Amino acid sequence: LTWLTSLAAPALLGILVVAGHFTAAAAIVALIILCYLPIWRPIPMIRDFLGGNTARYWRSASVVYEERFDTSDPAKPSLLCVHPHGIFCFGWGILFVRPELANVQFCFSSVLYHSPFFRLYTSLIGRPASAAKEAFIGLMKQRKFLALIPGGFQEATI
Repeated sequence: LTWLTSLAAPALLGILVVAGHFTAAAAIVALIILCYLPIWRPIPMIRDFLGGNTARYWRSASVVYEERFDTSDPAKPSLLCVHPHGIFCFGWGILFVRPELANVQFCFSSVLYHSPFFRLYTSLIGRPASAAKEAFIGLMKQRKFLALIPGGFQEATI
């Protein structure tokens, strides 16, 4: 829903300007600018709410690690590959709010990462990053714990 909102924002902005609703258009522009400010950090209350409700909704869902996955040792960074996450993004969404993955940077398509409302949403619940080659290599050089999220719709429908 957040990426659809980001996708619709320019069209809505254009419609508001053409219709003469400049105050509403300015409010949308301000909201979009706010999404890109580097002030947003994960909010534990939102993470806990989403994590608790996903556990209640998908009672039979579980995460199984083949090896111990520990993000407390920066000398041993790991790459978590999340595939397939499906058309509705529930797979990565559930992982994104898991307590043991709070220090993991989830790397999304650069288009999705730069989408304003998606970026704001993911910044409030976790640590998003771009999966663009340069950004990904930079995070690897910093020895960050990473999760790579490939596309969803095409993979879910092929």
